Parts: sequence; structure tokens; C-alpha cells
Amino acid sequence: MIAHAIQALPQEAVGFVAGRGSRADTLIPLPNIAGHHAFLADPYSQFQAEREIKRSGLEIVGIYHSHPDGCGCASPTDALFGQAWDSVHLIVSLSSRHTATASISAHRFVGGQAVTVALAEE
Repeated sequence: MIAHAIQALPQEAVGFVAGRGSRADTLIPLPNIAGHHAFLADPYSQFQAEREIKRSGLEIVGIYHSHPDGCGCASPTDALFGQAWDSVHLIVSLSSRHTATASISAHRFVGGQAVTVALAEE
């Protein structure tokens, strides 16, 4: 996710996290067709990714996008988008092109509010 976010600069990166239950197995970067400070996955690429995830016996367990300005907080737009997808929403925050400065926050959206989710690494 971090590498994709750095590659996408100065735009936001967007993609799916596929897996089973709460386990993430695969990242699927998607083309962002929105301008700066926004994300909108290319609809056809998103369709193909969702179809491939289903064919693989996986499910979308998360959706990620980046905030090139360094903020790991969920914006009002993120909250609006997040309500439409019942999954964990990951925000990759960057303050430079260096991976050491990147961080990832995870949220679920309940009633329009971001609720922080803990991430675990296996």
C-alpha cells in the first residue's frame, strides 16, 4: 500500500485489500481517475478486480486510499464513501516520498463517524 501511495504521488492511491474474514491476503491497486486530493477508482478496473476477487474465493476485506498531505484522519468525504462499503477503510498517510514517514490508519464508518480499528501483523 505504501509503495502504491508513493508511486501515485501527487495523486491519491486507491485499491482493494482481498482476503477472508479479517485476514488480508492480496492487495489490488486500482487506477485513480479523480484529480488531486480525491480518489475515484476506474469503474471498469474496479469491476474486473471485484470479479477476480470473487473467482479466487476471496472477499473485499478492506479498501485503501492515500492522503499525500500526511493526514491519517478520515475526511467527511471518506466517511460518506465509507458508509457504502462494509469493510475496513485504510488510509495511507504520507508526508514525503520516503517509506519511513508513512503510516497506515484503519477505520470503519458507523453512523457517518469514523471508528478506529486496530491492525495486527502476522
